[in-house]
Amino acid sequence: KNVGLDLKKHEMEYQLFLNAYQNDVKPYHLNVHDIAKSINLDDDLDVIVSTTRKDSIVYNKQIYYNSTPNADGYLFLFEK
Repeated sequence: KNVGLDLKKHEMEYQLFLNAYQNDVKPYHLNVHDIAKSINLDDDLDVIVSTTRKDSIVYNKQIYYNSTPNADGYLFLFEK
């Protein structure tokens, strides 16, 4: 339900999640440099979608592990 977005290489998060802002899915933009960085996250993230290829991401003192380490594309899914 709460999806963290860490899309450093490709600034496509707005296009990917344009309709999510009106649904139950709540996208949170992580490590951004625009107005989106001022949005406070009250809930824990369920997953993080990232363009970063690594084993894990630490966010808000929680570790999210890459559940798609062998993905051929540019997006990776990180879960607790």
